[in-house]
Amino acid sequence: NLQQFAVFGEGTWRFADQWAATVGARYYQYDEDRVLTFAGVFSAALGNLAGVTNNPGSVESDGFSPRAILSYDVNDDVKINAQVARGFRLGGINDPLNEPLCGANDLALFGSIFSPTWEDEKAWNYELGAKTELAGGRVQFNSSVFYSDIENLQANVDSGNCSSRIVVNVPKAHTLGVEAELFAKPCDRWDFGIGPTWVEAEIDSDVTGIATTPLAGMREGNRMPTSPELQGTASIGYQMRVFNTLEGFGVFSVQYVGSSFTQLA
Repeated sequence: NLQQFAVFGEGTWRFADQWAATVGARYYQYDEDRVLTFAGVFSAALGNLAGVTNNPGSVESDGFSPRAILSYDVNDDVKINAQVARGFRLGGINDPLNEPLCGANDLALFGSIFSPTWEDEKAWNYELGAKTELAGGRVQFNSSVFYSDIENLQANVDSGNCSSRIVVNVPKAHTLGVEAELFAKPCDRWDFGIGPTWVEAEIDSDVTGIATTPLAGMREGNRMPTSPELQGTASIGYQMRVFNTLEGFGVFSVQYVGSSFTQLA
């Protein structure tokens, strides 16, 4: 049984010819109740070798996510934006550990960090960006610098021989990055584009089990999974009239994505 409720509002006030302020907020409320049914061998994890075991779980959360944007039009061709916003990712319910498969060591280790639920992940994001047009609009350059302060990062953990994947909250993490894009159309037929991105995405706290050794790669300074440090795109486009009523075009593009880890471990 899943219930979600949200309300969102936003307004913009242009308080001078070149200045504008936008303020918005979202309120959310989330409730989930479920029964996870186990049968057969794995139901022994819940003390029932012969029949069916129903494992109940519940999670609920609510909160506000505000956003504020301040924009300044330097002139008709240059616009600067500064933004502060809070984002969230809803929590959830963990499956129980498959205790018959765990073994004593894994049961002690992963049982020490196991929680029936995981909490909402929340982040404050700070961004400064600029949009620029040059040469009568034939050249566009956009750029931004951003920083995110993340609380209760949701990390997937393979729990050893328990054959379970559980979600653990890492108390602190951050991302810091720079991205830019340059698009140029020097003539009616040709256009060129390039867009690099650099991101530092790291966790800022250790998560330990029964000892002091960080568990499953959840160590301060480790890179977050699926977060390459470098990415980039480049493209060349050409268009021409084929017939009086038909336009033809071609685009050649290259994309680079740097290496990343699939999991923290």
